[in-house]
Amino acid sequence: MPQRIVITGTGKTDCFRVREVLRQRFKQAIIHVNDGPIAELPKDGILVFADSLEAGSIQTRESAELEKKIHRAEFLVETARILSSTDTLDAMLSEAVAKSRGVLGDIAFVILMDEGRPRLQCATSKDPENLIRALISVVNSRSQILQRQLQRILESGETLFIRDLAKAELSEEIERFVKASHLKSIVAAPVRRGEKVFGIFVSMSSGPEELDEAHVVLSQEFSQTMGRAIENARLIAELQERANTDALTGLYNARFFNEVIVREVARSERHQVPLSLMLIDVDDFKRVNDLQGHLAGNEALISLARILRQSVRMTDFVFRCGGDEFGILLPGTELEGGYHAAENIRSRVEAASLLHSAHLDRNVTISIGIAAHETGSSPNALMNRADQALYKAKELSKNRVEAHYSASYTEKKLEVQD
Repeated sequence: MPQRIVITGTGKTDCFRVREVLRQRFKQAIIHVNDGPIAELPKDGILVFADSLEAGSIQTRESAELEKKIHRAEFLVETARILSSTDTLDAMLSEAVAKSRGVLGDIAFVILMDEGRPRLQCATSKDPENLIRALISVVNSRSQILQRQLQRILESGETLFIRDLAKAELSEEIERFVKASHLKSIVAAPVRRGEKVFGIFVSMSSGPEELDEAHVVLSQEFSQTMGRAIENARLIAELQERANTDALTGLYNARFFNEVIVREVARSERHQVPLSLMLIDVDDFKRVNDLQGHLAGNEALISLARILRQSVRMTDFVFRCGGDEFGILLPGTELEGGYHAAENIRSRVEAASLLHSAHLDRNVTISIGIAAHETGSSPNALMNRADQALYKAKELSKNRVEAHYSASYTEKKLEVQD
């Protein structure tokens, strides 16, 4: 979709001149001059303010001022392209903020609110590593002055502009940071979309005259574009999460299982790291439904899902594959380690008494089959081996764990023993 650029300002001549230059530089964009005032950034577009030049300015100054406006317009168009890309939100914000350096001061960074607490998202400067360390120290300083300023911007949605930081009220931590970086002026604009405020974009300069009202407007436009990108990214993430999640248990669903196992097998092949798969089946689940009803059966599945989540690592994946069937992918886990993890899960489920009923003569139990990925084999091969192990567990006695030991695995074990 072509980028839409709207140019507005008090001087029509300036607006049309900026439009002509932008048409040359962005041939695929839809560019037009607005006839009246615009209150906010147009949806899915870039708003460029082409303010009129000072009366009586000489040609060289006029040319320089016009070039600045065009340069800022290019910055907005380029960052809008970045923020509408398919990259991750972290990558988009980092690249866009990096582009702001030189256009909006020497230092720029974004603070996003994470469950009510400020979190440094990304930063750019000549020395980014030292900057990030200093900023983390400032953000974590819990300065009351800093907290008040952040809260004021977040609540009011208004931009903070301090032309000369030497005259501002600063905490000791912030003052040290300002002096060490030789900073003189600051613009802090809320990153927002409509009434939603996600955080704050801050740009700082080493010269008291380098940041002016034009930079304030540009920071606001840039922050609004970031706000739109954040809202879109979070909406997409929420939709993806819903699409990947089983509605009853909250675990990942079968569709996502098929995606993840392909990805993890490829990663195992690429990095030569182990990968194990458990397939889990509730023993005699039809009997539970027949005697207790489907509502009771659903309660049992929800309780089982909770035990599975609590029994694995953060790096493992737990899925409901359908009905009373579940799967767990364990990246970085050999067959022996997977077997011990499976036995731990089985014993926890047996002890949990998922259903208490006079109609059931024993607790709800599970059977587990586990297999490890073999180099050069496919995701389907891994699933088939785990399924064979599960079938064996069900056939033998149920409420047990069975592992699939391949011929290559047996040979490897024999070599170690020899």
